[in-house]
Amino acid sequence: MTERSIDTGRSIGTGRSISRRGALGTAAAAGLAAFFPAASPAHAAVPLRSGLYTISRFQWQFLTLNEAEGAVVLLPEGIGGGQVWEVQVLANGNTTVRNVKEGSYLGYARSREIRKRVMGHAVPVEWSLDKTANGHHLKAPGTALALDGSPLRIYPPHIDLTALRPEDPAQVWQFRATSLSSRP
Repeated sequence: MTERSIDTGRSIGTGRSISRRGALGTAAAAGLAAFFPAASPAHAAVPLRSGLYTISRFQWQFLTLNEAEGAVVLLPEGIGGGQVWEVQVLANGNTTVRNVKEGSYLGYARSREIRKRVMGHAVPVEWSLDKTANGHHLKAPGTALALDGSPLRIYPPHIDLTALRPEDPAQVWQFRATSLSSRP
């Protein structure tokens, strides 16, 4: 008689069921970890000071505003004109983020809800910046809503407010100091 192995869908030792989706999610997270290793002290995010910055995720998707009160989108560096942002740190610890080219502020509708589009606004809108190992989370103050890419499959990708996922590298933004004279 031969012995056969039967896949019961249970992990060895824990007795918990593991779905294929869960296994793929774990594998995907491990793959992303290879691209985003734990930051060394030399690469750790530092508190931001007021100044001019480009804001990106994954070092190649840059926050861009091409119309004063238009949608904030993600584009490669140098594509689109509105990629320089003036960060102003406020006395309460929050910040405002103003697009230098358009003069509009990074903002959201007064009703802060999940999947609200992030747009250019004529009046300042406050943001909370939370340091992470590799950058910052940009959050609506007093909420668990963070800046993230829209799930809509359109080009260019739009930016929305979404539920904060602290371990998700797609919600980590890098601020790179710049000057107007160093821009293409």
